[in-house]
Amino acid sequence: MSGSITRWQLPIEIVKRSVASTWKQAVSEWNLTSVEFLAPGESTSCLCTHTPIRELCHIYNPVTQQRVIVGNVCIERFGKGGDESSEGAFDSVSKIMRAAKKILADPEASANKELIVFAKEKGVIRRQDAAFYQDIWRKRALSDKQLAYKRSLNLKILYQCIYSVKQAYHVLSSNLEGTAGPKLINKAYLRGVLTSKDKSFYDKVWAKRNTWLTPRQLKYKKGLNKRIVTKMEREFTSVSQEETKSNGNKKRRLNPPQVNF
Repeated sequence: MSGSITRWQLPIEIVKRSVASTWKQAVSEWNLTSVEFLAPGESTSCLCTHTPIRELCHIYNPVTQQRVIVGNVCIERFGKGGDESSEGAFDSVSKIMRAAKKILADPEASANKELIVFAKEKGVIRRQDAAFYQDIWRKRALSDKQLAYKRSLNLKILYQCIYSVKQAYHVLSSNLEGTAGPKLINKAYLRGVLTSKDKSFYDKVWAKRNTWLTPRQLKYKKGLNKRIVTKMEREFTSVSQEETKSNGNKKRRLNPPQVNF
């Protein structure tokens, strides 16, 4: 926590944004909506005032319609209502975060059950997708078709549940034959980098392997990737410049996980 803060601020801030007047009662009003891993050089603050944090839990109170960001450490205490010995509503979050880190390091690794269930509940994957994943979860030898299916689900989870927009940009900039993903596609559209026609096309093909695209589709996608990387460079590299000051004024090379198509 910051130097002048000697008291954990999260309970106070959560109660302010809840109907309940006590910490333990207020906790029950909140739901996890998404987790997010920020790119190197990108950070924000937890509602408890601790900064910087890069592993975020977005939570929502449907009663008060409040949305806040809580760090991965605070979310565990949050779920227990501050009682370390109790079972909490957010106990699965640490397992979700652990699986997210695993897929970030290797897009062909296996998600755990908690992340699969979370992705299904958020509509990122379908019920039949989750059933397939749970069936092959512990299997080591998969057919080419099963491996491709699993990988496509991992991509959906990565780009819709885990990556920040900036992280998605850096992954794309390191591999123009890769993919932008829904968050970055939408951001590029809102910035006028992509037209409605471009967005409609990309929304349909972003999770498909390049080998599944026609030569014309592949050329179109690569052209959009180049446009996104070129025209949005200033927006997504400005924060990274600040990171160099704390690294001996030597620019650190971003090393996002490679998504091979």
